[in-house]
Amino acid sequence: MSLVQPNIIAEALGITSNALRKRRVSGNNKDNLDYIVTSSGRALYKYDSIPPDVRVIVDKITIKRKRQAHDDRMKNDFRYANSLGKYNARRKALIQKEIDKKAKELLEEQKIAKMKLNENRSGSRDNWKENNYVKWVDARTPGNYWKSYSDYEKSKKKKSTEPYY
Repeated sequence: MSLVQPNIIAEALGITSNALRKRRVSGNNKDNLDYIVTSSGRALYKYDSIPPDVRVIVDKITIKRKRQAHDDRMKNDFRYANSLGKYNARRKALIQKEIDKKAKELLEEQKIAKMKLNENRSGSRDNWKENNYVKWVDARTPGNYWKSYSDYEKSKKKKSTEPYY
């Protein structure tokens, strides 16, 4: 059992909701519409008690009032397409254009950052000096100028703890 609001039934019958209320209060209910009154005092009509010809109109009204997507309304609703739909379409286009612009700027910033990172890693070889290729070595001192293999092996050995006293 579903319930229908009085304003929808009044619109389907072609009368005002106030006239529907007066019919209900006076007991002069021509259409024999069953209703229930909620605890807050609001009357809701039972869908099953509505005559079939009025039911069709109620269905049209409730379907029309449901929220539809902008694209569907632009195709189906002539009035929407020529009034509010134009504004909504223009607004959606502006928003999409702004999003595309921000995405493009972000992409350019990422490209620039990536190029700077690559340049810092490789260094610009045009500005390299001789010091980047050559390292001074003292010929009088024998030995490696890099970490020797024996130093590496010593570092792997477990260090023993020695007491201070």
